[in-house]
Amino acid sequence: MGCIKWKKFFIMFRGCSSLENLNGIGEWNVSNGKIFSGMFRGCSSLENLNVIGEWNVTNGEDFSGMFQGCSSLENLNGIGEWNISNGEDFSDMFQGCLSLNNITEIENWNVSKGNNFLDMFEGCTSLSGLEKIKKWNIMEKELI
Repeated sequence: MGCIKWKKFFIMFRGCSSLENLNGIGEWNVSNGKIFSGMFRGCSSLENLNVIGEWNVTNGEDFSGMFQGCSSLENLNGIGEWNISNGEDFSDMFQGCLSLNNITEIENWNVSKGNNFLDMFEGCTSLSGLEKIKKWNIMEKELI
């Protein structure tokens, strides 16, 4: 698909509770994007993120609440290869992802520029252990 020059994807699909997959947007060029906050917030039927794994989110700074309330999301397969090294706000990113049970995919994320991790995994009641993200460089920053 052509180049999307948008910089803000803020709450783009918020509340699309019947959205089950992301087919059709996997080829979007989101490389200019800086704000992804709340993009899929409340997409409670969304089951996987595989299609958006190829997105270039290198310029992204705000990922807050991006998948908040995606209660059917079980794992983060697909987004593990994202370069989020410019990310600053990760608060509420996966808050309320009730079915999320595996975060292995994001263990190698470089979140060293992050300054807000508040409630990032709050309410992820199926998640067992955060040992997969022990490599993250978040010294003196709030994770949960």
